[in-house]
Amino acid sequence: MPELAAAPPEAGEKDSMPTMGFLDHLEELRKRVIYSIIAVGVGFGVCWWKVERIYEFVQRPITEVLTKHHLPAKLGS
Repeated sequence: MPELAAAPPEAGEKDSMPTMGFLDHLEELRKRVIYSIIAVGVGFGVCWWKVERIYEFVQRPITEVLTKHHLPAKLGS
């Protein structure tokens, strides 16, 4: 299966690839961390807004099984 192996880059192709310095890598990391924090914040906000509906969705199968086995269906303390 040597035909499936990637061909080594040509000498001219290797020189044309852009390079990033250390500070460029840090800037890219900073942008990605900020975007990740924003995404987690938006996801948290949506989940907080729909918390009752999410809780009901998770609770429904548990209460059905508890009721089926004649156990108290109340969750929580």
